[in-house]
Amino acid sequence: MTELTADKLRSWSQYIDRRAAGKDAEVRFFAICAAAKLQGFFPPWLEDIKKASPEEDMLQGVDAWAFTTDAYEFKLNIKSSSRALKLSEEKAKKRKVWKKQRRHLIVPIIVPPRKTDGQVWRHIIHQLTCARNERLAKFAARGKDTS
Repeated sequence: MTELTADKLRSWSQYIDRRAAGKDAEVRFFAICAAAKLQGFFPPWLEDIKKASPEEDMLQGVDAWAFTTDAYEFKLNIKSSSRALKLSEEKAKKRKVWKKQRRHLIVPIIVPPRKTDGQVWRHIIHQLTCARNERLAKFAARGKDTS
């Protein structure tokens, strides 16, 4: 049996803290989105945001889906900080799924605890708008009709 050292305990404690922060960010993200939808703050092109299945989360790193009227859907990866996003990207590179993820656009959404709900909502819409514009430009370049 391996010895439980102070370093291993500290590492385990940090892992638990990161997991809790990530779960808090996801819960807050869905609460902000639900409130924005109820209050009519969704842009006309955004139809819905839904939680991904546990399988999609585990296998693809997808926490949510955003559905639009003209650019189909987007996979969302919700993180509590830019550091957490960087760690996630490094982990994906090690597992050799990074190139696949980059091909199939996964929109990063950062939900820092220090930001207000309004600031987080503006970040969500900014990220989705950028991803939507990128996809619509690709559709236009290919001559694909989005209506």
